[in-house]
Amino acid sequence: MKAGRDYSWWVEYSYTWEYYDEETHEWLPDWDSNAMRFVCSKKDIKKTVTKHIKENEIDDENYRNLAVVVTDSYMTTPTEV
Repeated sequence: MKAGRDYSWWVEYSYTWEYYDEETHEWLPDWDSNAMRFVCSKKDIKKTVTKHIKENEIDDENYRNLAVVVTDSYMTTPTEV
């Protein structure tokens, strides 16, 4: 398969961050993981995953120190077979 616009990547990732707790006025650590398909070039996987996390998974939180780790990725077709 040739990487390009006709392919996507199935990506497993985990991430950690700190969020601000309004009640205790402290920064508390948290973490999560997920796996999903992303349409991007191979070199942009981490950047695309980070953007997705910021816009969809922790967008309503006051956060800092976001760290993203891509644990696995492989090329797929852009739609389910």
